[in-house]
Amino acid sequence: MWLFLNDVDLSIRANDESAFIWWYIKRFYSVIGDGQYGTVEGAVYPRGYALSHYAKYGKETWRIGANVTGFLADGKTVVGAANCNPAGVNRTSTHARATGFASADGKTISVVMYTPTDTSGKGGVDLGTVKIQMPQGFVIGGADAMRSNASAKAKKETVMVSQDRNSALVMMPPSTILSVRFTRAD
Repeated sequence: MWLFLNDVDLSIRANDESAFIWWYIKRFYSVIGDGQYGTVEGAVYPRGYALSHYAKYGKETWRIGANVTGFLADGKTVVGAANCNPAGVNRTSTHARATGFASADGKTISVVMYTPTDTSGKGGVDLGTVKIQMPQGFVIGGADAMRSNASAKAKKETVMVSQDRNSALVMMPPSTILSVRFTRAD
């Protein structure tokens, strides 16, 4: 899944593309099983859940810059990945990938982020608690989130919004994709 998600991420975030097109939706090597080579007919596979994050949280939006800074959950390892679009893109960070999206009217901001691992599922990092800071002037009126990993498939979850409503906290363990949509307070 992470190799596929890396292709999606690099296409949308790093290559300044507006869409990612995957031709074979229902195939044994794709996002939905076709019943061949041990796949289950109609079953959604990890690639499908990963792609659903971009489909749900990135649609009808414009990409905006997102920076990942801080420390890993160990409190010692520094994380610094300038994931802006497209200038200054860190194409090799294995700590975190984050892409920001905003609606044309500025009423919503979404973030799709993930912590990749190598193809064996090892080598991922625990980002621990991640603070998502809103741009100046954006006051959070509401937030919804969705998480996918080995045990959670597009699972809805609660977002802890700060008292001043300009930031939020989320957990980012290894091998996880998490998407959050913030709605501006009126």
